[in-house]
Amino acid sequence: MPLSCDSFISWAARVLPASAPTGVLAYNFNIAEATAGFELEVIGSSSFDRENSDWVCEEAWTSRPHKYVVAYAEAGRDWEPFLAWAATAVRKFIESELPGADTLKKAHAVAVGFVDGELVIVAGRDV
Repeated sequence: MPLSCDSFISWAARVLPASAPTGVLAYNFNIAEATAGFELEVIGSSSFDRENSDWVCEEAWTSRPHKYVVAYAEAGRDWEPFLAWAATAVRKFIESELPGADTLKKAHAVAVGFVDGELVIVAGRDV
């Protein structure tokens, strides 16, 4: 059964700010593999460079310690389908009218990707 985006969307609405924190230009939904499953957190970056993914290292804001966790029992262990699901979930959140969605709509870029991996740009006014 495919993963639902509903609980992710609720989480994003709780952790994302209603307006961009000072100095934040772009956002990345970081994915990490943990013992029990995949973990997501959001970082707000003070820079954006379409040609250099190191822009995500310029953290100006983060959702830590609030992470979204999907158990391997639910998601499976393959990272590629999970990355595709996460990109879809973020796009659905951005299309919503929930708190935080407008913040992402106004960002220079919104990306999803594994820590130290390739980024998938899913939205943004500079993309």
